[in-house]
Amino acid sequence: MPGGVLPSSSLWLDLSDLRAGYGSSITDIELPRQVRPRLPERQLALLLDDTSSNATVRLAGGRNLIADQVRATLVLPPHPTGNPRPLHAQCVTQSGERRLHAQSVSKSGDDLILSFPSPAAWKLFSDKGGKPAIPEGTIINVSLSGHKMIDGECVEAESPSALCAGCYDVAYVAKAKTPDPGFSTVATVRTVAIGEKGTGSFRFALNLREAKEVLLRGEGVVVADVKPAQAIAKDYAWRIASSGIVTVTLDQLTPGQQFKLILTGTEQRTTEIPIEAKKLAAEEKKSEGGK
Repeated sequence: MPGGVLPSSSLWLDLSDLRAGYGSSITDIELPRQVRPRLPERQLALLLDDTSSNATVRLAGGRNLIADQVRATLVLPPHPTGNPRPLHAQCVTQSGERRLHAQSVSKSGDDLILSFPSPAAWKLFSDKGGKPAIPEGTIINVSLSGHKMIDGECVEAESPSALCAGCYDVAYVAKAKTPDPGFSTVATVRTVAIGEKGTGSFRFALNLREAKEVLLRGEGVVVADVKPAQAIAKDYAWRIASSGIVTVTLDQLTPGQQFKLILTGTEQRTTEIPIEAKKLAAEEKKSEGGK
């Protein structure tokens, strides 16, 4: 069958009846109506720029579109007068517009997901404060080649150069990068076993990069000792100045207790390790046996 699409149940029954009759049998069969593609409805497109590689936008309200056939372009007006920043020559048209073609087009249901190169990463524009920005009048052009627009629908055209196109105004948001604390941690487990007298120990790997040292504090738990580290009594903290395996000794633990180890590195940027205290398996068996 064309396109590999099975007929609806009612159409299949009509065909079966016709086949079961004589060769001269005639029946009326209503074929399914062709659903023509429709571009997303006119809307304000929210362009989210990660400021490093991608700027993405979601356009809602499309219909029966095939992502591989859709083309999209982010069109930015010329630079404001006096802006000296250079621009890659391929992005400049004769009219002075900057055009960034979509790196990828995908679908989520009937919505189109468009991904463009990051205008911030290309340093195309910035506001007076130096923050990433785009000028007013920036638009996104979306088109379906080989089609023409008739009554809001994309209808196949004889000419392959024909376009069914839509235009969308853009609102721009540059998402702030997550600050790098200058170190990284690896904790394969997020639980600590409660030993005798409510004590326990937790181990994790620490890799100091830009940070020369890290301060460790406990939130919701008593930290009795940290190795290798130097205690800072007045701050209830521990200074760790080398990479490697860190062992934290904890006290006054109770079953089900949830707490955090907070590590602070470069420019007071922090990383948290959430942990839960649990009974040792042997202790749980004893508790169950005493019931």
